[in-house]
Amino acid sequence: MKSRLSKVLDKMPKENIELAKVELGLVDDLKGLLKAAEILKKNSKKNISEASTINNMAVKLLQQQEKIDNKSIELEKKAATLWKQYQKAANELGINPKNTPTFKIYEDVLEQLLLTSREVDVKSVLTMRLK
Repeated sequence: MKSRLSKVLDKMPKENIELAKVELGLVDDLKGLLKAAEILKKNSKKNISEASTINNMAVKLLQQQEKIDNKSIELEKKAATLWKQYQKAANELGINPKNTPTFKIYEDVLEQLLLTSREVDVKSVLTMRLK
């Protein structure tokens, strides 16, 4: 016993049967493309969401770094002021300020602040890449 589809196909001209098969194949192909496009869209949304999260985190980190940079500048100014006061007092006592332990501490402060300012260069690169 033939199925209803087989009976209909038997009655159709051969060209129409081939066309129907091609159309069915194209529909299947299009459905496959639709599924692939939906997966791409889902992955794209996920990537954009993750990129947005990373960007927001980077902005917060850069804002924190800016506060650190400002504090570093403030400390450098305070260190320079204190060093001038120390130099004046040492000179009044006839002591070379560079031959005292205080000079080493002052150098260490400047070194630490210099390291902080080098990190600012890294921040500048990150900022440019995020724009």
